[in-house]
Amino acid sequence: MAKLKTWYRIIFWCVVFIVYVFFAARPVQKETVLSKKWLCSLETTYESSDVKDAVYPFNFGNRFGYMSSDGKFSVQRQKKGKIAISNELWAEFSGIENSIEIKDRFGKEVIKLPKTGGYPFFLDNKIFVMNRLQSSVSRFDEAGSELWRHDFGSIITCVDARSGFFLAGLLDGSVDLLDSSGATLFSQEPSGSRLASVYGCALDQKGQKVAIISGLDDQRFVLMEEAGGVWRITYHEFLGDGFNRPVRINFVDDGKKVAFEREDGIGIYDIAMRSTSLIRFSGRIKALESDGTGGLLFLIVEEAALSYKLIVIKDSRLFLAAPFKAASCFLERYGNELYIGGDSVLAAFSIVEK
Repeated sequence: MAKLKTWYRIIFWCVVFIVYVFFAARPVQKETVLSKKWLCSLETTYESSDVKDAVYPFNFGNRFGYMSSDGKFSVQRQKKGKIAISNELWAEFSGIENSIEIKDRFGKEVIKLPKTGGYPFFLDNKIFVMNRLQSSVSRFDEAGSELWRHDFGSIITCVDARSGFFLAGLLDGSVDLLDSSGATLFSQEPSGSRLASVYGCALDQKGQKVAIISGLDDQRFVLMEEAGGVWRITYHEFLGDGFNRPVRINFVDDGKKVAFEREDGIGIYDIAMRSTSLIRFSGRIKALESDGTGGLLFLIVEEAALSYKLIVIKDSRLFLAAPFKAASCFLERYGNELYIGGDSVLAAFSIVEK
């Protein structure tokens, strides 16, 4: 009965969301509409062997796997351990003492790593392992051989990888950028605050820009750009006291903007305009989609235990805030499709302009 009520709550929330977008949107030249494609319970939907479409990863609550745009699942399983997952690969593991089986998005084992003494993660369609002390990273090839290992001077607090580059933020306030061979391209300390540490970092798709959230008292947003092989800070902004925890930060809108979490909401920095918009709301960001194209950005905020809010930002303004109840949540966007999850329910929407 409780599961049925949860499902009905999700259905109701989806319907309210669609009705709001249809009837409460401000008049604009083109109206943005979310059209519901499908909704399913992960407890009653199973893996399918005839998945033909592209599949996308999901990981929330006690479920993980790969879903297609038509609502089929090439992998749909209950977690037994920790999960590392990307668009192409996933691994389930319980500890650093075991070998690691890496499988593809259809559940076939493709690589088996030996006992590495660390934890796997996937970025930029590449395989990495972080050691148990969070002070070194190794990259492995598709045959399971170690390509390089890099030892950092402090504990790693955040990572990202794009276009063959690997970025790491460290507890001592340093930011290290590595090339495809694991060699250091630059190492800088951009904090500029009384207490140095890096709480969030991101690379743009071309590997030419680095966005950072660093320091406490005050916390700072920093943008670094490469020109002629030289990296320099091109913008910074103090954000107040800030968070003493990991902070979400993404390049969005084809790399033209940076969206980052801050105490009083979310900041959206326009790189061309060299200006930041602040969208105010309360709560902790639990999911932030990484596309943000078409002037739309979707995120989920946790306001209290079991209380979430789906927030839509349009043209750097708060467009919609729709509350819902759940014990866990999921949000991701792939092109013109939006996928939202709560508890054991997943829903897919098409983003349409009329």
